[in-house]
Parts: sequence; structure tokens; C-alpha cells
Amino acid sequence: MPFAVEITQTGKPDVLRETDKATPTPDAGEILIRNKAGAVNFIDTIIRRGEMPEGMMPDLPHTPGVEGAGLVEVLGEGVEGFSVGDRVAWMGPIGAGGYGTHSVIAAPYVTRLAETVDF
Repeated sequence: MPFAVEITQTGKPDVLRETDKATPTPDAGEILIRNKAGAVNFIDTIIRRGEMPEGMMPDLPHTPGVEGAGLVEVLGEGVEGFSVGDRVAWMGPIGAGGYGTHSVIAAPYVTRLAETVDF
């Protein structure tokens, strides 16, 4: 079952909660990626603690994670240069959902990984 680790309230790491999620669908120019690896970035900890500058805090619940790596599952309309099953790395905006099983990322922010690179 697809899931994400969400921030439902600000605070220490114990505010993170695993939540079942529907698999998202990519729009034109986007790629659905099944995440195999993710990173904990400083921005994720700032959001979790509720320390974002005024007006920049995302709405809660929020799924952190602005970069990751995984496998291409679905290509949105017009995406070229990738195939289902490709091993990729990605960077996305706040809200990209790297703490989840799936992320939808605009194709320009996705790159293929060499077979020698382990997740």
C-alpha cells in the first residue's frame, strides 16, 4: 500500500506519522517515481519544527522530502527521454513528498542513474 510519512503538527521528530496514501497521477510533463531512497534536508527539519519564515510554512499535514531516487512508474503526456523502469534521481520543490513511496516530479528535475549507482 502506498504511504507517506507526514508532519501533522510541528515539533520534534516524534510528530512524524506514517499515513496511507493513494498513488498520485502525473500531469503532462511530469513523472511518477516509486521512491527507493530519500534524503533528510535542513528544510525538512525547519518545516517539522515550525520554524519557516512567516508566509512560507506549508499547510499541514505535509509530506517532507525534496530529493530522492527510485524507479519511473508512469510518464505524463509529452515526457521524452525516459522509460518506465528507468532508475532515476530527482530534486523537487517543497511538497515533492520524498518521505513517501511515490513522488510526482516535473521531468526537467529528473535524471537517469547509472546501473552502477546503488539506491
